[in-house]
Amino acid sequence: MPAHPAAVFLPDFDPGALETLLALGVARNNRDLWAIIPKKAGSIEPIQLTTYADEQGTLDGKPIVVHHLVATIAGSATDLFSGPENQLLQAELPRRASPWSARISSSPRPQNPVRHQQNPLRLRPQPHRPSRASE
Repeated sequence: MPAHPAAVFLPDFDPGALETLLALGVARNNRDLWAIIPKKAGSIEPIQLTTYADEQGTLDGKPIVVHHLVATIAGSATDLFSGPENQLLQAELPRRASPWSARISSSPRPQNPVRHQQNPLRLRPQPHRPSRASE
């Protein structure tokens, strides 16, 4: 497989890889990004990272600005939500089988690691945006 300086190794459901993608997107202005997908024989796919308007949400009961991006990889779109410092807060993965097929979220570590909490990120509803098919 050819090497790309802005390639991210994307095994299934890896929030660390998605956070790396966010960091590379910032460093490379969302351009020339690639995914290394370790499925079957493996492949390298271009990533189209589209930025949408920031949203307002709450994290642990406090207001927070949430960046909304959509990563399109091998024809599948994944909604990514990141915090003010571009840390991954939530990823909404396509439901159909593709390189992705579930929803993951990242949240601060709980004080008591035995007690699990539900995703503390809450987004406020935003006006309707055009469907991806019309973009």
